[in-house]
Amino acid sequence: MHFDANGFEVPVLLADFDEYGRQLRNNSGFAEQHTITCLDRAIPEFSTVKRRLSSGSHREPLFLPPRNFWVSAQERMADVYKEITHSRLPWSDPLHRLQRVMLTRQDLPRNIEPGAKKEIFSDNRGLLFPHDRGHHALARELAANCSHEDRKLFLRSCFRFGVPLENGYHHDVQFVGRELNQVEFECSTAGPTKISGTHANIYPNDYIRT
Repeated sequence: MHFDANGFEVPVLLADFDEYGRQLRNNSGFAEQHTITCLDRAIPEFSTVKRRLSSGSHREPLFLPPRNFWVSAQERMADVYKEITHSRLPWSDPLHRLQRVMLTRQDLPRNIEPGAKKEIFSDNRGLLFPHDRGHHALARELAANCSHEDRKLFLRSCFRFGVPLENGYHHDVQFVGRELNQVEFECSTAGPTKISGTHANIYPNDYIRT
């Protein structure tokens, strides 16, 4: 099974064949028991991920928006998440290659308390991704006749790898000491979007609030 960034993947391998040449996925009894076994094996790992994401720590890299945090000139967090969910990276990988900088209130007056220091993620462009605890623009309710895409975006804004996020969770993406000047981001609804001003509100589903 493969999920996007709002789901926790549990690999279930049913593509093999039995001794009669029938694919195992067509054997309901085998498929059911195999799926249960795979889920049981995944529970300890999911519990660890759930504890990490339930903490709300600003040091947790798994909160970063998939399409708008550039790890390098060629790699985004979406690529990192894919590596993890496809078992090419362990969930426990500390992701030390992500750049982190220690900042004070003087650097980020909107996001750091007086006298405090915070370790903030910085992407390949030098953009900082502090978590805004203001939680404005709370998740809206979906209409009964909304599209499949609307439902996917809603889930991506409310969950990360199967763990509920705080309502309104987002990052105030900005530079230190200068404003954004037509910086291009990728909004999940509007596509490529250029932003000017003090910061960009980017949500877990890559929606950009302007």
